[in-house]
Amino acid sequence: MLDNCVLANVDEAFKTMNHLWKLGYSSEDIITNIFRVCKNHNEMAEYIKLEFIKEIGYCHMRIVEGCGSLLQMSGLIARLCLAASEQKC
Repeated sequence: MLDNCVLANVDEAFKTMNHLWKLGYSSEDIITNIFRVCKNHNEMAEYIKLEFIKEIGYCHMRIVEGCGSLLQMSGLIARLCLAASEQKC
């Protein structure tokens, strides 16, 4: 999913997110694993990784405050793809 976000491929990244959601994972579980994978991702440029970690942190705060819906997770995917596309320009 994160590789698709780095390539700004929203549709493919959302398919992965939607699959995890349909498997029954909570938004807290998904966001925690996204953070862990992003932090340990070796093939991602550092400046993109920092932007991703920032966006993941903001989304995690909103989830902890009680807004843990699929729409929130989809918004994260969109913001990650946007951040990656802005960094490449």
